[in-house]
Amino acid sequence: MSNHLMTDVGENLEYVKTIVNNTIELKKIEAAETASSVVSVSILGLLIGAISMFIFAMLLIFFTLLIAQSVGSLSTALLIMSGCLAVLILIIYGLRKTLIVKPITKIIYSSIIGTN
Repeated sequence: MSNHLMTDVGENLEYVKTIVNNTIELKKIEAAETASSVVSVSILGLLIGAISMFIFAMLLIFFTLLIAQSVGSLSTALLIMSGCLAVLILIIYGLRKTLIVKPITKIIYSSIIGTN
């Protein structure tokens, strides 16, 4: 009887070890999937950001030259464009929590919790 009990305890201990090891392996796989997802989204974001910056720079040059042609002076056009950019920077700075902080926080929380 005692030998049978020890065998059962030993088998149950091995089952528990197997379950713990499987759980640890699953968590490692989940962490790797999350990390790869974060890296891929980051790379995609950087690529889209770089392309957007290039397009924005080209549009900025185009509109500066368009204003220069309309006004007749490149220095005045650059001054006007600088003023427009300063206003845009102030607007973005004023709305930074609404435009940047809250959406990024929501994305981070949803990725941690696992909801879409």
